[in-house]
Amino acid sequence: MPPLQFAMSQATGAAIQIDIEVAIDSAGVPIMSTFKAFGPMATENRDAFAQWIESSKFRPAIHNGQPVEAVYHRQLTFHLER
Repeated sequence: MPPLQFAMSQATGAAIQIDIEVAIDSAGVPIMSTFKAFGPMATENRDAFAQWIESSKFRPAIHNGQPVEAVYHRQLTFHLER
């Protein structure tokens, strides 16, 4: 994953959760036009998360034995300490 940007004011030790969603096509390729990142500091780190997803490898979802498009969801949790 590329380096992330976090403000020192976020370094409270409390959990910071970021949700990532993107559609994965039937070939296992992320459809980046559907990419979304939600949560504190998600906007500042959108490019880093998008780069990480775009460079990742996925297996497509399977329905009735056939690969199909589906939505990938991942929740990331960070703890920032001073």
